[in-house]
Amino acid sequence: MDSRLIWIAATVALPVAGLVYRQRYVGINSAVKAAYGWLWKVALDKKTCKVAEEFCLEAAVLWFVFPLLDSIYDPAKRGSPVLTQAYVFALVFLIFAVILAHVGKDG
Repeated sequence: MDSRLIWIAATVALPVAGLVYRQRYVGINSAVKAAYGWLWKVALDKKTCKVAEEFCLEAAVLWFVFPLLDSIYDPAKRGSPVLTQAYVFALVFLIFAVILAHVGKDG
């Protein structure tokens, strides 16, 4: 697609979107507020936190175990920056899992 066509579409679409928002801003703002409230409630739900915690734990294990096995089978890769980054990712996912465990615990 030609880039000029994209710019023409954007210059037409933005003012039209602005006009629609100007006429219906109260309804749009209330819908956005309701959607945000629902998403926030779902994100902090105990079941959602438990699923996200399990995912982060599994991701941490995978990011830790596979580079460890790689360094065991190929000792030349020990100390590689890629392995160090993988261990950092594993630590980050572990921290996320701990935070989610505290957010989703029974109060």
